[in-house]
Formats: sequence, structure tokens, C-alpha cells
Amino acid sequence: MGRHGPPENEKRSPGSDRYRNVLVIQTAGIGDCLMTTPSLAALKRTWPDCLIDTVSAPCATEVFSASPEVRHAYSMQRNVASMRTLLRAVRARRYDLLIDYHASPRTFWISALSGIPVRLSHDRKRINWRSLAYNVHGREVGSYSAAGRLDLLRPLGVAPVDLTPRFPVNARARCEAEKFLTGTGIPASTPLVAISSSSRHETQVWPRECWKLLVIELNRRWGIRCIAVAPPGDPQRIAELEQETGGLLKVAAPSNLAFLAAILARADALVCDCSAPRHFAVSQGTPSLTIIGGSMAGVWKHPSDMHQEIFSDLPCRPCAATTCRLGDVPCMSRLSVEKVLSSFADLRACIAATEIVPEKQLAGLPSSG
Repeated sequence: MGRHGPPENEKRSPGSDRYRNVLVIQTAGIGDCLMTTPSLAALKRTWPDCLIDTVSAPCATEVFSASPEVRHAYSMQRNVASMRTLLRAVRARRYDLLIDYHASPRTFWISALSGIPVRLSHDRKRINWRSLAYNVHGREVGSYSAAGRLDLLRPLGVAPVDLTPRFPVNARARCEAEKFLTGTGIPASTPLVAISSSSRHETQVWPRECWKLLVIELNRRWGIRCIAVAPPGDPQRIAELEQETGGLLKVAAPSNLAFLAAILARADALVCDCSAPRHFAVSQGTPSLTIIGGSMAGVWKHPSDMHQEIFSDLPCRPCAATTCRLGDVPCMSRLSVEKVLSSFADLRACIAATEIVPEKQLAGLPSSG
């Protein structure tokens, strides 16, 4: 245990067909699961005939069930009965490779009792005793989260792939999104920006009044209309602004992640806090501007000018905390609407300078009102 690669008789090279039955565990949030999808593509590219199953939290199971690389997506509840049921299913499948991205106390027991011969997770120096459930250890060294997850697979000789998160949107979700947008009365020729304030962490919440002013100014300066979105079950803090903005903001209430992704695919851009919608925007090729609070900048940012971040230059950040010891969350409360609008204008300039997203309408808008 504790080695940084498999023993000599277990080493694999790209293209090997040794691993035919693979279990990938990622029980963190929706965004974490989306960051794992490039790794699934890499596994399939390295071993085209392998069968991949996944384990995730119920809120994120749809991310994996929508993936063409996944045979079956298991959902693990936070109770002993669910873990027992899952463990029986895992042992019955007789997997030959397990990859645990989360390495939590719960997934430790699933991994330790799985009976799977090759079990990969993080370096034991990072997660201490929990690494004892694993016999191959890798390290997440990439600056972008999806790159780090791919780095973890290096001991297996997995082939690199594009780091863009994958979430294919089905025709039904696209039809539902089109029906909703038609019902809003927003003309198809009007530039559309999705906005989202759905983070569960206090240190990632931009004030409600700031969102209101942002919606008004986007319309005044560039004629933009806004759609508020959030993943099912996540907070939708700005829904009540629909009345206060005189109809400039419409609220979508996605019943599933496919509908959320379909709305974002139709939007010309997304402005959001640091939460799952930013990753869905990347997966759909929609430019995004993320307002960062206490989290570290760059970790969740796709390496493209089409996806930008804005944050306060304060000595207390990044703190990586979920609550603010100062009380008023200055990194968010002191971030002005004007600064966000300036960053949005920079994003528009990037869109205008590229041919990657020619269908997006923001590039052709006048400079300001």
C-alpha cells in the first residue's frame, strides 16, 4: 500500500484491454461529477471495450446517467441500508478496477469491502488513514479541477482527452426549453443571459439587490433579457426579482438537469455564483462570468477566455470557508455591480474576437447605453 502506481505485474499501457469492468465513485456535488466526465471519456478512450458504472449522490446521478460512457449510474443515499444495498450490487458485478474520487468515510467502506482487486484513490499523504482502502494512489496536480481528476489516473496510463465537461442534452429537454422560452414572450432576436445564485455557501452569495441592479443595467445598456436558473433542489435566491425588475427577469424552475442544460445552451451567456450552473454552461459551449467569493480562483475555471471569473481583491480571501467569520461577507458585499458589468463587457469582447461561438448574439451588441 501507499505506492504511486500498480506493481510491475499490474501495470497497464494505453490501449490495454485488461480493465473491462470499472467502477467510478464520485459522491461530492453536481459540479464535481461534471468535472469527472472528461475522465470517463479518457477511460473509454484508453480501453474502448471497458464497461463503466458510477456511484454518486442522488442529486448528481443524472450527470452520469446522461453520459454515453456509463453503463449504469448507482445512487447512494446517506444511510446504512443504502450502503449495504450498493455494496451487494458492487460485489456481484465483480469489477476489476475501482476509482474513488471522493474518498470519504462512506466511500472508504464501499471501497474496502468491494473485493475489487485494483482500487485507486488519492495519495495517502493527502487523506491519511482512509487511503488504506486503496492499493494504487495518484495525485491531482492539475490547476483546473477536471485536469486534476484526469491526473489522478496517470498511474493507470490513461490517455489524455479534452477537459471540457460532458453533458449531452436530449431532444425532449431541448423541446421543453424552447417551449418555456417561447412562453416568456422574449423575442428570439433578443440577447438572452442566464443568471444564477444557487450556491449553498454563505461566502458565495452576492447580495440580492446587486443581482436586481445587474438585471436592470444589462437591459438598459445592451437590451439584454435575463433568465434565472438553478439546479433542482438548490436555492433560487433571485426568483422573487421577477416582479421587482418589471419583467426583465424570467424565472425557470428546472425539474431536471437536462432542462437546466438546455436553457443554458440557448442562452448567449451565463452570469452566476460559484456553483454547478457554471459547469453546465461550459458543457454547452455558453460563455460564462462567475462571481467568486471565498473560494480560490482558477480551480473551477475552464482554461478558455470564454469563461471568466471576477472577485474582490481583499486580504481575507480566498478563505475556502462556507461561512464568514467577519459576518458581512465583504468579498461579496463589497463587489460592485459596476465592476461585474465591466467584466461582462470584457467577456463580450472575447466573444467578438473568436469564432468559437458564432451563434451567440452578445458580440454584435453596441458598447453601452
